[in-house]
Amino acid sequence: MTKYIYLIATTMFLFACDIQNEAENKRIKELEQKLRITKDSLTDIKIRYKDILRNQENFRDSVIFLKQKLKQSSSVLNYLPIDYKQTVKDEYWKRGEFYTSKNEGEIYCNVKVSELNGKMYFYFLGIQNYSKNNFNVALYELDELKQIIVIDTFKIPSKGAYFDHHTEERHLDDSLLKQLDNIIIKGNDVYYYKLNADRKKEFYVYKINSKKKSERVYDNILSDVYFNEGYPMRAFFNYNNSIVAITDAYSIDFRYRQFESFSFNKLNKLKKIDFNFNSFFTVDNDYIIDNDSDKKLFFGGLDWHNTKNILYFDNSGFNYRCIWEADLEKKQVIKIVPEHEAIHPFFINEKYIAYIQNNKIMICESPHVN
Repeated sequence: MTKYIYLIATTMFLFACDIQNEAENKRIKELEQKLRITKDSLTDIKIRYKDILRNQENFRDSVIFLKQKLKQSSSVLNYLPIDYKQTVKDEYWKRGEFYTSKNEGEIYCNVKVSELNGKMYFYFLGIQNYSKNNFNVALYELDELKQIIVIDTFKIPSKGAYFDHHTEERHLDDSLLKQLDNIIIKGNDVYYYKLNADRKKEFYVYKINSKKKSERVYDNILSDVYFNEGYPMRAFFNYNNSIVAITDAYSIDFRYRQFESFSFNKLNKLKKIDFNFNSFFTVDNDYIIDNDSDKKLFFGGLDWHNTKNILYFDNSGFNYRCIWEADLEKKQVIKIVPEHEAIHPFFINEKYIAYIQNNKIMICESPHVN
């Protein structure tokens, strides 16, 4: 009897040990699984950390390159033949003519500037023979020695740009607004588009200072200006500081850019920047009025400072124009170019801005370094 009791006890003990071992094995497997997950997480963290370091290094290199480029372009402009004699002594920026069209009746628009190998190149559109139906356009390259070539020519349809009852000049203004996302400079390349018969964009690329024919590009080249089709609303991004300036042509709103993809439906979801743009003007029935002239303002061309939250813009509409500076840090808006024909500012560097005045490429010089 004692033998049987001993056998049963031994069996139960071994069974209990098996259960305990199974539980321990299960616990060990769970721990091993958690350890693998932890190792994978640590590997992911290390990869992300390396990416962060790489991004910081790239950003640092970009800042160094930008500073070098600003320094180079500043030294280049120091010897450019800019005539400041026509500028009256006033409270605005010093302004001078760099180049004037040789073609009778031609109007310039949408100037961009690139620096390559210590030399400056200007890119802009020349409008000729415009009417309410369409107008001829030439895309130019102008170097610092004032040597100019035609890169390409095309037509821009203007009929029905917004309203058929508008005058030819108003049609021209409306159509030129739609060209502000044209001429995109990336590295050593200048991208631009033509509108086909279906008003779809067909992109081309020109190598800076190559003097060679442009080539067709079948990718969609992104600009830092976005349009809401059928309405003159535009969003203009400052990629360096993740800020977006939004204009419906009658005011400008500033918001933080919080996502990579762009949609006008998302604009209202962006966090507003504490900057009351309208407070610097008189507002009458939702229109902003220039305090110097009592004229309604209609905002067109915009361009950001390369490193700061400073926006340069014009009011290229209603046949009354000039160029302004909005400093989001100092919370101020000032007029820097008072001439009514001044449009489409382009930030060159901390001291100079290029812009258009009828058939002229103009340069204005800041009285201070921004």
